[in-house]
Amino acid sequence: MSNSFLRSHSIFVLRKSVGYYALYSRNNGSQNILVVNSLLCNFYLRLPISIRAFQTKDYLVLFSCDNVSIKSFSNTVENFLLGGVRGYFRRLHLRGLGFRTQVKRGRLICKLGYSHLKVLKLPLCLRVKRIKKQKLKLLSISFSLLIKACELVRKFRPINLYKFKGILYQNENYKLKPGKKRRR
Repeated sequence: MSNSFLRSHSIFVLRKSVGYYALYSRNNGSQNILVVNSLLCNFYLRLPISIRAFQTKDYLVLFSCDNVSIKSFSNTVENFLLGGVRGYFRRLHLRGLGFRTQVKRGRLICKLGYSHLKVLKLPLCLRVKRIKKQKLKLLSISFSLLIKACELVRKFRPINLYKFKGILYQNENYKLKPGKKRRR
């Protein structure tokens, strides 16, 4: 390649060993779709118009004239590929008497001391494993989807800093607030 091409274009090269993927083209190569197969699920990522791609036997090469778009998109692709291979996970701990969870038909059902149940419909790329009665492990290939789901579950029962009840991340530390002091 010429030096002028390298100066005017940003290039991102991805090795095939990072994950199993395939690149498909539509409309005579003007629209590319990256398909990634993983253990948790398959996902499709549409490449922006400003980014062109081609693949060789061992590499996927993305290039663009715009520095900003290739950097942000390459980070997204890397996160999806690493998430597809390894997966991201977070552990949640339910602290409180009688707090229970169960997973049925793609829904997380939580009994959290209210008079009603709290239910979260799980996206396809998110899995929930119940480790114990009060411990959950959430798995996903998308880190942002995982964080959003964890925050939704945590909003079901916010942490009470006086009694230290609620839904916490595992190994999360909070300071208890002192209660009211008696007058004598």
